[in-house]
Amino acid sequence: MRWRLKARALHGISAIPRPASLRAPGRVPAGCLNDSLSEALDLGRTLCALAGVDPDPGFEGRALLRDPAPEAIFSVVGQGAAGTRASSASDIGTWPDGRGWPRRACLRTHRYRFDMNVRQDGGPVLQENEDNFMTDSLRDPAERHNIAADPAQADHVAAFRNTLLERAASALEPSFVPRYTAEEVGAFAPPAPAPRRST
Repeated sequence: MRWRLKARALHGISAIPRPASLRAPGRVPAGCLNDSLSEALDLGRTLCALAGVDPDPGFEGRALLRDPAPEAIFSVVGQGAAGTRASSASDIGTWPDGRGWPRRACLRTHRYRFDMNVRQDGGPVLQENEDNFMTDSLRDPAERHNIAADPAQADHVAAFRNTLLERAASALEPSFVPRYTAEEVGAFAPPAPAPRRST
């Protein structure tokens, strides 16, 4: 259960870096606040719009101060390739059944957050390992209560799950999974476990 809690925390409200501040006299009014849904992909188009230049056609995302907000945003954590671990830097952490650490995808709307494992050991995740998590941020701003199993939410869960599985099926896959030596890990290694006390 500890690993599942760790996986769910990766998309939690406390893991989302915010706010971002922009200062562009003459382009952004003082005191302007934009609390619409946004992704890191939006930064390139936003900066191009502020600079008055056309973005590269390959840029994804939107200009935050000009383009309409999406109904939902997506994020992904982890690789889900064969043999991956929760911490690739220290090569530790497998799923409770011994499989590699999964890729976890999240869909967020203004009201709901839904995340699940979508890829594991190089292929689609087994349904019993999806570990669905859904929260209603209006009723639960801290996002602590999982309502994915609530029968009243079945339609939302089905729609969000299908959307994430479709996106996962079309995602680009890394050509390799990096492995690191102890020297490369250095200060990023987790602390050693405390020695057990003998009784």
